[in-house]
Amino acid sequence: MVRFSLKSLYRKAPYYQPLLTTGAIYLVFVYLLTLTPFRFSAFYFEQFIQFKRGYQYALIGGSNWFDIILNLMMLMPMGLILGLVWRAFGFGKRKSILQAMGIGLLVSLSIELSQLFLPRSFSGVDLLTNCVGAAIGAWLAYPIGAFDCQTVVKILYERGRQFYTRIILFYGALALIILMLPSFLNGLQNWDSELRLMLGNEPTQNRQWHGTLYQLAIFDRRLYDHEIVRLATLGHYKSTPMSVIHGLIAEYRFDSFPFPSQGTLHDHLVITPQKKTKVQLAPDGGVILNENSLLGTTHAATPLVQRLKRTNQFSIAVWLSTASLQQFGPARIVTLSKNTNQRNFTLGQSGPGLVFRVRTPLTGRNGSKVELMTPPMLEPNRRQLVVATFHRGEMKIYVNGQTSARKIYDTSPYLPLLAGLSRDRFGKAAFCFMLLFPLGWLARGLAISRRWKCIVSSSAPLIILLIHSVIQILCFRHSFDYHLFIYCGFISGLLLVVGFIYQLVLVE
Repeated sequence: MVRFSLKSLYRKAPYYQPLLTTGAIYLVFVYLLTLTPFRFSAFYFEQFIQFKRGYQYALIGGSNWFDIILNLMMLMPMGLILGLVWRAFGFGKRKSILQAMGIGLLVSLSIELSQLFLPRSFSGVDLLTNCVGAAIGAWLAYPIGAFDCQTVVKILYERGRQFYTRIILFYGALALIILMLPSFLNGLQNWDSELRLMLGNEPTQNRQWHGTLYQLAIFDRRLYDHEIVRLATLGHYKSTPMSVIHGLIAEYRFDSFPFPSQGTLHDHLVITPQKKTKVQLAPDGGVILNENSLLGTTHAATPLVQRLKRTNQFSIAVWLSTASLQQFGPARIVTLSKNTNQRNFTLGQSGPGLVFRVRTPLTGRNGSKVELMTPPMLEPNRRQLVVATFHRGEMKIYVNGQTSARKIYDTSPYLPLLAGLSRDRFGKAAFCFMLLFPLGWLARGLAISRRWKCIVSSSAPLIILLIHSVIQILCFRHSFDYHLFIYCGFISGLLLVVGFIYQLVLVE
């Protein structure tokens, strides 16, 4: 058996270099996807220990045919790469297959043991199928009749070098399209047209809000900062000014019965006290909502839904005074919903903060997969203007003309949903890594000098972010997503460090 160092192996067969780095990146992908949602806790392990019947289930159950096929394929690429490397070092087929099974067992066991501390399950079937998949991969690395995987890899490498720049441009365009997906998927096309507009509670009357409403306005567009400041300056006792009235669907002033209203759809969205509920007017204007109060439309707000579906944006402006900061659920201030699990949108109160949910194809039927939660902004028994705006995923909340200290932008919170990852910071970082790290690593080949390879590599994610931000600002007038900038900056720094270490260990 001839012994080679990795450096000599690269010189003799340069196609092993991208093969091994691709394998390393793929293995990281496997860990990221199998260990989501990254919320490790001893609680889940204790639950597994206490649930004695779960031991047998963990060994033989918990997998269907789809899971079996998926687990067979999961470590097959790793086994294939290991088999090709061992073949180059002169290892026989049988020895390579056994070693691939051993490494596959170690990788799979590390994943399954880690999942004991996650809201996921341990599975002996997964262990077995992962080992078999790694073995199949190693077996494919050796000639099978006229098929020789090593020859295929060599041909792909040689042809890939001819079109290297095109491959990078294609991957960069693909990454940009994926980053743009939330803006296109976060429309209102999946809204339910049979829901009613409610104020102060859900139609099921189990999310009561206590307070006083003075005025409500609904727009079929996003209001801008200067327009919201204008509304806050005028106060609740005046109608919406002409400078802001564009896009006004309905406006209500709750100072007398029946409630005065205006707007293009106000005749189709008549708000009245609901059956078996009582409301009373406040001495200084406004309608008081308590445990026995519920306002809303008697019929489905179909015209409202159809109007907002065409624009994929809207704004809710409401003058209110909360009676208490101890209201949770969130307590519904304004909602277009059926019950606590189905809604088009909800603006509610949670303690001293506000919650804004909007239903889209990404956020689900309840709109809760991504919701905007503000820090403390409400004050009890004080009139305040609350404005919530939505435009293709970008959500903002203003109180008395001032924006919330925390804003959810249009891209970073939704990206993990595209890959089924957790929605926390780890899920966002994992998605950005899976999307942009390979791009940065490919970009190393564009630089001839070793000195510039790390710089070009680390710059690639930031260039994609810059292009994405320009498109978002110019085409959608969205705010700059500084959360996405932080994650892209992290990936760039990681590329710089890994590339520097790579050059020290393995001379290219």
